[in-house]
Amino acid sequence: MPTAEAQFPAELGQLAALLAFVEDAGRRLGLAEPALLKLLVVAEELYLNTVQHGGDQQGPVRLRLQWQDQALVLHYEDAAPEYDPFTQAPQALLDAPLSRRPVGRLGVVLVEGFARATEYARVGGRNCIRLQLAL
Repeated sequence: MPTAEAQFPAELGQLAALLAFVEDAGRRLGLAEPALLKLLVVAEELYLNTVQHGGDQQGPVRLRLQWQDQALVLHYEDAAPEYDPFTQAPQALLDAPLSRRPVGRLGVVLVEGFARATEYARVGGRNCIRLQLAL
């Protein structure tokens, strides 16, 4: 199975490099434009959450993209403090009027909406997220 892997420092200044890698890898793996755009949004959201909320003692962010069982799978790892965004993130108030919604909290909703399946594990001091993307 074709695979693309890379790692990036958890620094805001590396976002463009991470997104360039994801775009190139997605194209090499044969993604159509709509699926590639979803993948870019997911990667950006995960990375920005790591950079903004991960604390100071972070190692590199690791990404791996691969086809498994006829689905594109994104493996995302960071060394931020333990945090499962799919169970620990505060609920987004989607039904509340805009004036009553807190800023933020929609990134996880977006990521979950673009994924067919999500998994989280803490392995070797790293947050490990596995997303099977809905293409």
